Amino acid sequence: MAKLRVSSLTIHPLKSARPCFLDQAAVGRLGLEEDRRFMLVQPDGHFVTGRTHPRITRIDCDLDGRFITFSDRGHNPVTLDQGRLNKEYKLVEIFGAQLRAQTCPGDLDTWFSEFLGQPVRLVRYGRETQRRIKRFPDKPVAFADGYPLLLISDQSIEDLNDRLPGPVHMGHFRPNITVEGGRPFQEDGWAVIRIGDLVFDLPKPSSRCVFTTVSPSASLKDPGGEPLKTLSRFRRNPDDGEVYVGENMIARGTGILRVGDEVEVLETKTPPVDPVSQPDRPTRSRWHMAASPAGRWEGYLRCVRVIKETHDVTSFYFVADPLQRFHYLPGQFVTLTLPIAGRKVVRCYTISSSPSRADVLSITVKRVAGGVVSNWLHDHVGVGTALAATGPGGDYHLQAARKNKLILLSAGVGITPMISVARFIADTFAAYNVIFHHSARTARDLIGWREMCDIAERAPGISLSLNLTQDTAPADLPHPVFEGRLSADMLDVEDLDSRDAFVCGPAAFMAQTKTLLSDHGLEADSYFDESFGTAPVSIDTAGDREHACRFITSGIKVTINPGQTVLEAAEEAGIDAAFGCRGGSCGACKTRLIEGKVHAPAAAALDTPETEQGYILPCCSYALSDLVVDL
Repeated sequence: MAKLRVSSLTIHPLKSARPCFLDQAAVGRLGLEEDRRFMLVQPDGHFVTGRTHPRITRIDCDLDGRFITFSDRGHNPVTLDQGRLNKEYKLVEIFGAQLRAQTCPGDLDTWFSEFLGQPVRLVRYGRETQRRIKRFPDKPVAFADGYPLLLISDQSIEDLNDRLPGPVHMGHFRPNITVEGGRPFQEDGWAVIRIGDLVFDLPKPSSRCVFTTVSPSASLKDPGGEPLKTLSRFRRNPDDGEVYVGENMIARGTGILRVGDEVEVLETKTPPVDPVSQPDRPTRSRWHMAASPAGRWEGYLRCVRVIKETHDVTSFYFVADPLQRFHYLPGQFVTLTLPIAGRKVVRCYTISSSPSRADVLSITVKRVAGGVVSNWLHDHVGVGTALAATGPGGDYHLQAARKNKLILLSAGVGITPMISVARFIADTFAAYNVIFHHSARTARDLIGWREMCDIAERAPGISLSLNLTQDTAPADLPHPVFEGRLSADMLDVEDLDSRDAFVCGPAAFMAQTKTLLSDHGLEADSYFDESFGTAPVSIDTAGDREHACRFITSGIKVTINPGQTVLEAAEEAGIDAAFGCRGGSCGACKTRLIEGKVHAPAAAALDTPETEQGYILPCCSYALSDLVVDL
């Protein structure tokens, strides 16, 4: 039998907040010292946890002697001196039990109330506080759910992750002690164990609730109910209907635990779930047998990997939940619906992965100063996070090319569709001749360039070059590297009339590049660029005068100017309307036109039945008469 050892020790000073990882921990009568000693309560004394207030899981707790600092993931900190707590005690209620808890200074109450957006108070398990374990009234417990300690084995979570569409981690289960070695869910059968010099009773398995569905990285409830949904299929006790993962523990004495301590099983018991009745873990090859049907897909993406590409660019890799294979064309985008600051925000992101690797989809996102969505993705999305998504969208893709000779030109994060195209060509051995040139400010800002060099080695039809606008060329980069802004001298443009050009990057870069290519012989219908926005229309096409528009849901009446879209008019009036691509491709802004006529030449995301039912895309709709719109 494999040796069992402690793999981690954690405490949660504030109930439901983020854990503190320790190399060693003191065990007292209430469990690990400083664990679950603080709790938030409503004005009436009823306790508040992450089950109902997932935002609490954003709070970091840093201990320094008698000082504890609370912060919003390192931001806006507030420090409590535990030597100067109030003498006042307040009657509070936790899981139906009433007890007296010590109050904290008012500035802490203010901080937490502002953080949660509702009045709360911070209380501590003080010297006069008394709470007992229901089944063992002679044993004390602090603000933990029911028992002083909780243990789970690493192998149990590994087994669970093999059954899930995307992995979770220990943070979903909030144990104090994790153990490595042995079999999955082996802790089910432990009754008494020794860790180091301490002996523990394991009187009851841990019944899991909806709190397991709150992502510790996103601080949001999982929209698909995972991992509890999957656990319910194979960890439900037939007698009481509870879903069990992990074991509650009571220490028989006091002492010190250390990471690496050996775990010895002294007595065993009957497991709460019959291991024989548990289904085998699915293998990934079985998972990937299911292929998605043709057409647009809609559902959830679950993050399985996060890779920091540069100092301000991150790639997020997702699988579908429920599992299926993705279909899209290289260069297309996905539309995400994100829960930001209490509202749904829709944005489109180019898919950087290749459809030739259909089990995983990735987006590559640059952090932008003041960028609401890009910063939210960087700060909130981690392994296990689920996001609502639809796709694919966009007419900018490899199959739009009519020629097998291409020139790909990108700048900054505009490289993402080019990466998808290059990956696809290399994976499928497609017979394309490709000139790929990328512009970046410095070598530090290069996204995926090492992979592009590897792709060029595998696909001899792809040639690479690069220019750095604010840096000297590093000696260790293969392929031609130029200094300064993009110019015709950096490109092999002699055969442009035989190529299709794909361009992506900042607006100024695309405008400059379009002129450069046109001046050197590129045909107008051979130029493709990626821009999430509506192509400008003429006044004659869009209507040559102002029109009144009444937004009936918002109760606002506005004037739409010639050349102005319905979405632009709504935003100008302060209406928080959904949108994604702003170009008619994603359908995120779809709404009903109650009265009037619009001109919408770019409404590709609407089909004929939707148009007949009165739906429009405000992002690309121009008024031809007075309008009444359901916004």
